[in-house]
Amino acid sequence: MPALAKTQVPILCYHEVDRAGDYFAVSHTHALHKQRAIAPQGGASGIAANRLYLNGRYETDEEYEKRLNDDMAETQRLFEEKLGHPAKAMVWPYGMCSGASIRAAKAHGMQATFLLDGGINEVEPSYMTYARRIIMGDNITVKKLTDNKISLVALQAFADPDGDGNYDKVYFYNKQVPMAADAFNDVCNALQQEGIKVVAWLPALTCQTDGSNLVQAAPAGKAGWYQRLSPFDETSTAKAADLFRDLGRYTLAEGVLGLWNPAAITDDIEMTWRLETHFWDIRYEPNMLCWMLVPETLKGLWRQRLRWGWNA
Repeated sequence: MPALAKTQVPILCYHEVDRAGDYFAVSHTHALHKQRAIAPQGGASGIAANRLYLNGRYETDEEYEKRLNDDMAETQRLFEEKLGHPAKAMVWPYGMCSGASIRAAKAHGMQATFLLDGGINEVEPSYMTYARRIIMGDNITVKKLTDNKISLVALQAFADPDGDGNYDKVYFYNKQVPMAADAFNDVCNALQQEGIKVVAWLPALTCQTDGSNLVQAAPAGKAGWYQRLSPFDETSTAKAADLFRDLGRYTLAEGVLGLWNPAAITDDIEMTWRLETHFWDIRYEPNMLCWMLVPETLKGLWRQRLRWGWNA
């Protein structure tokens, strides 16, 4: 079939894209079909799903929600002006959305929202979103994972440079714990672009503390060297809750790795064994190269290896 000249391309009028009885138009947002920087490294992703990183800082909750609501309001204004009725559904740009963007769509009259993959939709409370996000582009840094058909990655969100099993810093912006590097989103984004689901590996009660709210061991009044915040202490639980809220606000993580057995000393082994008991396919990749923080002193290295030996 010969290519059409620009002047010959058929263009639908507004009334033709919303013909009653045949089909109806849905929204794709007014101006959110863009990718912008979402981290200091400059990694870009869909702006409907993420807080932007501009002028050396992240958008606040208020700025992000206002941007979403302003866009939804303009979308509905145009629908009313051109078609005589509001949009009933949203198809998210790049198939990417967040809890805040879904709430904004719902607040402006959307009855359902869609991602970009196909399939049969289940009738369930989460009807506001359907299917999984689309794969965008190619990234050689995760080729080993895709070659091995890896579909889920538990991405470490914390740093433990002294090897004591308690994290001192994290890899995402937050207001509770020092940040080692704002790198989580860049790695998460690269994996998700390849269709790999990413959950955050972030233990809830292993955050460093001043010692005032630790689980106490015998003899009474003393805490062991492998410390845990007390789940019964309001300060501890409030700090952990705020940290996980910021994880949800400022990262692309699609979930959090389930809490692990506190009786185990090395959480990665405990979680691997638990996955195997649920018949997950666990594979060892000897040629995988990755960047990580290691203990920075001989004392820290000895403490880490001792802990690993005890748990093994």
